[in-house]
Amino acid sequence: MKLIKPPLESFVKESDSQLCICLNPALQKILFFPDFRIERVNRAVRKIEWIGGKGVNVAYVLNQLGFKSILLCLLGGKNGDLLRERLRGKKINTVYEKTAGETRECTTVLTPRGSATEIVEEGRPVNNKTITHFFYLYQNLLSRCRGLIISGSLPQGFPANYYQRLIAEANRFKKRVIIDSSGPPLWKALAKKPFLVRSNFEELEKTVGHKLFSLTQLKKAIITLIRKGALQVVISQGALGIIACLEKRFYRLIAPRIHPKNPIGSGDALTAGIMAGLIQKKSLLEACRFGAACGTSNATTLLSGVLNLDKISSLVRQIKIVRI
Repeated sequence: MKLIKPPLESFVKESDSQLCICLNPALQKILFFPDFRIERVNRAVRKIEWIGGKGVNVAYVLNQLGFKSILLCLLGGKNGDLLRERLRGKKINTVYEKTAGETRECTTVLTPRGSATEIVEEGRPVNNKTITHFFYLYQNLLSRCRGLIISGSLPQGFPANYYQRLIAEANRFKKRVIIDSSGPPLWKALAKKPFLVRSNFEELEKTVGHKLFSLTQLKKAIITLIRKGALQVVISQGALGIIACLEKRFYRLIAPRIHPKNPIGSGDALTAGIMAGLIQKKSLLEACRFGAACGTSNATTLLSGVLNLDKISSLVRQIKIVRI
């Protein structure tokens, strides 16, 4: 396989960019149904072809907020070619390693009630040469970026400690790291003390290996992540809001009631918003408030990773914060 080297000269002057890692990008198909029921014929009334993958969403949200980002991802096959064109169309600064397998496809099913069902295809297995080449690209871009955001799952073939390796390298360059993942990849990454862990409730349960039935159990699970190495933890719970442990203090962030159109990508908007707040030198708590406003804004739009920028300031003022 031929090594695809990034045009590094084009990034030399972009030391203020955020490097967004996405090892499982996707072609996103959004289908709209007047109603949707299991085990019957459902006819879509509308279809939108879109970009997908946690890190892709993060990079796109940062761009909308006016902050530079570089997306580093894997792309393969005809799907990869198509996704690359879509990324270019959205002006997402992208560097990629080419894979032998096809880039995955994912489908979002939406109804007028605001319900969203995500049908996720797993990424194709990746060989050792691709993994090595990807790390080469990462090393060359990392020193030219201001911070690092790692988002999503690991494709088959990557070792479970791969995110740990990425964070270790970021620590060497003294880069601030936000990681949004779950299970063994996150568990192992904690050893390198990422600045902030961002996850959702279901992913947290997957990481700690058991169900969480109360706020007390949720807080204990977050403390477990901190004892393993996380410096801050932010857990989203959809309409229930956000639980954050920042500088050893617990907070609940509560967003205003909205009529959601598509909640997919709201966690990624939260992640990007937190980083954007930190870039603006907001306090950790205010950065999380800004991130919560971005996540809420995303849920009011039809497309994942899209904000209603005109309403962000108003939403920020409406986010309530309670010490718990």
